[in-house]
Amino acid sequence: MTPYFNRQRARSTLTKPAAKLASTLGLACALGLAGCTTPGSHASLGGGYEEIRHSQIQWTQAAPPPARISLRYQNGNGHSRVIWPSLYCQNAVVHPPLAVFVAERDFLFEGKPEIRPRLFAVNPPHAPVDITEEILILWSQRSSHDLSQALKNYSLATPQDDQGGLDISLKFWSGEIIHSDDWPDTGDVKLTWEQLVRIMEKIQAAGQPQKDPRWHTEFISL
Repeated sequence: MTPYFNRQRARSTLTKPAAKLASTLGLACALGLAGCTTPGSHASLGGGYEEIRHSQIQWTQAAPPPARISLRYQNGNGHSRVIWPSLYCQNAVVHPPLAVFVAERDFLFEGKPEIRPRLFAVNPPHAPVDITEEILILWSQRSSHDLSQALKNYSLATPQDDQGGLDISLKFWSGEIIHSDDWPDTGDVKLTWEQLVRIMEKIQAAGQPQKDPRWHTEFISL
């Protein structure tokens, strides 16, 4: 039996090479190269946020699949909620009450489900906001690169705390095995937390509430 959702079908945009790169990056993250917890363990991130590691079903006789990692938030009254059931990497950045994280968002492409890594920001109790496209727009404007090509070549966005702000590292994949000087492999976007809040407010005002087709988790996206 084959799982309905398979990370090997992950695609960042429209190219199979990009999907292969995203799959490799995601596997490395899931194996704990970006952090380390054991199945069933809780890793506190501060500000009421924690990552929880869940064991998964072993489908073959090979090594067991990497544990699924979820992001949970607990407020001051002790009420908890799952922000996202399956992170793409253990790399959430917390700046209370905000958190920025990379999650597995599921899409339907030609009738088939696919997993793609998307960058989210959340301010509980509001729903998470998919900020991926807004970050790519900012990067394109600041670097003078074509936005449509950036959207097509996008593979992964990874947030890091940057001395009171946010540093978002971008990875691109052109679909070519040989590197081309016409398009970078990586990019970088630096934000203050105030700028992030404005991006979230823009998407919340103009976007639409959606539900992930796999997890039925609510979020907002343009």
